[in-house]
Amino acid sequence: LSGRYSRGVAMVEMTIVTPVLLLLVVSVVEVTRALQATSILTSVSREAASLASRGVSDSHQKIMEGLANTTTPLDFPNHGTMYITLVASDESERPFVAQQYRWRTNNLDADSKIWSDCTDWGADGACLMPADRPNLVDFPMRLEDGEAVYVVETLYDYKILSTLAFESDLELYARTMM
Repeated sequence: LSGRYSRGVAMVEMTIVTPVLLLLVVSVVEVTRALQATSILTSVSREAASLASRGVSDSHQKIMEGLANTTTPLDFPNHGTMYITLVASDESERPFVAQQYRWRTNNLDADSKIWSDCTDWGADGACLMPADRPNLVDFPMRLEDGEAVYVVETLYDYKILSTLAFESDLELYARTMM
């Protein structure tokens, strides 16, 4: 009788503990994947800012295209986008958008968080800037007269594995200013 009893108790314990352990394992895997994706986006934005600020390439599209190809295991071409924005300041010391480029190969329709009011994009991915230069009211950096900074933003629509617990995806974001 005691052998049957202990096997029954073990079976009940296993029934209670198994879902908790599975939830813990899935959570660890999900957090690890999200951290890896964030790390990749941060690295890409840093490298793009470095290349753009040094004028390494003759085209911002080439920078974005080359770096987008380094984002494995992310499906960046289908779920990501990238912006390179040149923010400058003049004697008014109010930062303004001098140039903006959008990765034209992207399939993610997400706006830049620095400046999202471009209504006309050229075939090369460059924003055809409006006549009145767009001033940035809440730019997080103070620029002196004549200073300029490249801002690179990477955005990614992160697909959550455990869709039973979460109904929507996360938009991951990384920004580098150089």
